[in-house]
Amino acid sequence: MNYPLQALTCLALTLPVALSAQSPSSSFVAATSADEAAIRAIVASQSASQEDPHVASDLDWENAFGVRFTNLKKRNDWFNTYIKSPFKDATDETLEVKIRLLEPTVAVADEYWHIAGQVYAGETKPGADRWGRTTYIFKKENGIWTEVMERVADLRGAYFKHYDTLPAAVPLPAATLASYAGTYEIAPGRTFTIEVAGDHLSVTSRGQTYTAIPTSPTEFLGFRGDNAASYQKLSFTTTPGTMPKVAMSYADGTPIATATKVK
Repeated sequence: MNYPLQALTCLALTLPVALSAQSPSSSFVAATSADEAAIRAIVASQSASQEDPHVASDLDWENAFGVRFTNLKKRNDWFNTYIKSPFKDATDETLEVKIRLLEPTVAVADEYWHIAGQVYAGETKPGADRWGRTTYIFKKENGIWTEVMERVADLRGAYFKHYDTLPAAVPLPAATLASYAGTYEIAPGRTFTIEVAGDHLSVTSRGQTYTAIPTSPTEFLGFRGDNAASYQKLSFTTTPGTMPKVAMSYADGTPIATATKVK
């Protein structure tokens, strides 16, 4: 079917406007620095050993094993009676806190943590390290943020830093980047290539291309396309008189393989 030129021109002019009108707005609200600071302070002050005026007395709390309370005092009593002892010699480290505002008065904070040295009931030696995420729900009333809900989850793998967008490259000399470029052998007959691409490296393996962004002179993060949700780590080592090697691992540090530059 042939359309008049005027009709096609009209369609071309109106289509972007129509699409723009249908584009969804952000589901989140930008947090002010004051709101973010207040929420981070509440997360940092969490303790079952003392009452917290910024935590609701009817806090809805549930841990990774399905234990649930809707009363802050009962939650604290349970924790101090049954859980505190296994943690007495453990170290509890906060690794990252990410905050989102759903509305100007409703916020969600995800705290990623690491526990080492926990001794389980009936045992005498510490258990394996634990990585987890605690999700906090906050309400703001009369200018004050209060935690009203909390969910605790153990991560199935070790924690790794989360990116919403690809990180900026750490500036490196062109000679350093060039020294890593070449063909690498990961196993007999199995190779991949690394090329310089501006301020970072481009890795091509099995038909897939990864953007390797430097975080130090020897450490890189490899992302596929613009997907910042997952990545691999590349660590280069150079020894005088030998070809460079690159050790590859998953985001959580689990080793994948080591390859040697062959040309």
